[in-house]
Amino acid sequence: SSGINAEWPLRPGMSPVHNDYKKHKKSLIDYSHRRAMVELATQNTWIKCSTWEGKQNTWTPTRPTLEALQELAREEYNEPNLVAKLVCGADLLESFNVPGFGMFPYL
Repeated sequence: SSGINAEWPLRPGMSPVHNDYKKHKKSLIDYSHRRAMVELATQNTWIKCSTWEGKQNTWTPTRPTLEALQELAREEYNEPNLVAKLVCGADLLESFNVPGFGMFPYL
């Protein structure tokens, strides 16, 4: 079994951003606390907490992060055509218009 819901082929995940993102969002609490909150919030659900972002050497913009998470999911579920989708808050969405930040280079 691929671990993906057969009726609704989706495996949602949450990925706490790297601590270096704090230079863009001063109110961000430490990654270890955010990761722990996501793990607690998802522990009895089919939502997965990804630690990929937090383990990188620095903050990674949204698109490369999404591509990396998609590739990891393709390997984990042996689904070469799996497509990752992004659900985000308004603060991240607003950042997509900022040159050199978020999704701007890919729009």
